[in-house]
Amino acid sequence: MDAARVARFVAHVCDWGALATISTLPEVRGRPFVDVLSLSDGPPGKGSGVPYMYLSPMQVLVSDLQESAYATLTLSLAQTDFCRKHGFDPQSPLCAHIMLSGTVTKVGEAETDFAKQSLFIRHPEMKTWPSSHQWFIAKLNITNIWVLDYFGGPKIVTPAEYYNVTVQWALLLARAGAAPHQRGCLDQSCLRPGRRLSPAQGLQVTPHCVSTPSVGDAEALLRGEGRDSARREGSYQCHLVPVKVGNGMHMRADEAKNHDFWVTTLRKVAPAMHRGPCRRAARDESAAQL
Repeated sequence: MDAARVARFVAHVCDWGALATISTLPEVRGRPFVDVLSLSDGPPGKGSGVPYMYLSPMQVLVSDLQESAYATLTLSLAQTDFCRKHGFDPQSPLCAHIMLSGTVTKVGEAETDFAKQSLFIRHPEMKTWPSSHQWFIAKLNITNIWVLDYFGGPKIVTPAEYYNVTVQWALLLARAGAAPHQRGCLDQSCLRPGRRLSPAQGLQVTPHCVSTPSVGDAEALLRGEGRDSARREGSYQCHLVPVKVGNGMHMRADEAKNHDFWVTTLRKVAPAMHRGPCRRAARDESAAQL
């Protein structure tokens, strides 16, 4: 499910993309033709996974789609400041990108309001585009998905996996500036003391030092998996602790059932922390908390 989650994340944070069609232009008829389109899959933090686009019959690309609705959309984190910030070349697998293939069709009446809101909230200029261009809203009906977010070749994600995966937008968007091999907060602005990483699980970063868990490791940890991996790879320089409620170390009442799990997790992860002051501070606090 990690690849599906990455695909949904990239589709949501990229507000434009390159759409490839089969050209109807006489000079290149039958060959691939690519154009840039403004996109949106939903308002910020409410991504649907469906790429919506605002099209006009005057666009060459639309002429292509009228003859053959098949198209492939490429989206990359190079379109954000993510890859530049971490020094990743756009072609590097570390600069996560996805390829979505399917057919482009006009949206139905039931979808129109949501699709229009999704587009206009990200691209307000669209409201001023001349009506004489006969703009209409279309979407990509996804049939095939490829995700390249690390070395080893693209991962294949099914549409069912893509649309059904549970996405914690608050968690993923909070880590948008992270490297894909760590996918956590790598800068101080994201790691101030008390920063909540997962409201659903009631976690916060310890104030002693910087913690950089990967999204994969962190979410595996939330499921009770991946402890050995987290320990082996040294993904945690410090540790995550449950938020205190009242005078005791507890999560919210509805999460209390997981209390024993977190005690176990802390005991297993703590011995693997890096040596030095950070490790000692984390170890001392862990002992005090437990």
